[in-house]
Amino acid sequence: MADVFKVADFFVETAGDESDMTNLKLNKMLFFAQGVHLARTGTPLFDEPIMAWKFGPVIPEIYRKYNICQNNPIGATGANIDGVFAGDEQDTLLDVLREYGKYSAGYLVTKTHEPESPWSRTAPNDMIAVDTIREYFESKEVVRSFADIIKESKIPVIAGRRDENGVLVLPSEEYEDWGEYLEV
Repeated sequence: MADVFKVADFFVETAGDESDMTNLKLNKMLFFAQGVHLARTGTPLFDEPIMAWKFGPVIPEIYRKYNICQNNPIGATGANIDGVFAGDEQDTLLDVLREYGKYSAGYLVTKTHEPESPWSRTAPNDMIAVDTIREYFESKEVVRSFADIIKESKIPVIAGRRDENGVLVLPSEEYEDWGEYLEV
């Protein structure tokens, strides 16, 4: 299970200094990441409770950490997020970033306030039940995985192999049999 502060670091660091990643948007991204991960794996991405606050789902610990930024974007902190997440966690975070990172905080608030959403089904200031989040995200095709998008595109992908240090190594141009590297 991931540490919620590391998940927040992931979204802040990948957004960079020139982003619109405010405290409000970050908390919505964390909610979507939790929901997508629950729907995909049946297990939570992180343990911290998500509360139903006025402007949508919020993780109080994250809110308090970034409250100093008020409505301003959170600048990159230089936190190291390399190798922190398991494969399924990393896939979830990348897919959520690709799908929801492009939207404004206001749009994400509106998404979390939709009828029958976990936020709308929870009393104000109460904890949103993990089962409520999971059931909601399971009932929708919220985020398609990047791997599924590639498979459906039928575009051949040239893959390599990982060396002993985990670095991706592509076949050399002299290599005659590329067939073992092609994935469709």
